[in-house]
Amino acid sequence: MKRHFLSLICTVIISLVLSGCGAGSRLDGSGNASITSDWYLVEFTVNGTTTKPSDDPFLVRLFTAGMNPKFKCKDGENCTFSYGKKSRAGTVAEDSGEYTIMFDDTTKSLKGVISGNILTITDEKEKLRFVFETND
Repeated sequence: MKRHFLSLICTVIISLVLSGCGAGSRLDGSGNASITSDWYLVEFTVNGTTTKPSDDPFLVRLFTAGMNPKFKCKDGENCTFSYGKKSRAGTVAEDSGEYTIMFDDTTKSLKGVISGNILTITDEKEKLRFVFETND
């Protein structure tokens, strides 16, 4: 009887642990993260030159870490791109999995696409490209 009780307790504990895995996940039916995730910069490209702070020399890592670039869109409509003590406010509109991002201080738009836990944002001429990742 004691052995069955311990087996039952172990089964319940394992079920609870496994059901909790991914409980905070914001993946949609296609396996993509939500635009409302917390996004952290992992790579950027300017005029064809790509920089990955994780692969670059100490000063670049120090600079990008100090700037701490992030993209946030908590309600699915309003967003901010922050870096250092500066922040740009904007709006996000979604159409068939593609996001149009407009910032308040410019008439140019950016295009955003989410694939898995990666958000890629490019400008109209694709001279700027920001790659963000989320752990959500």
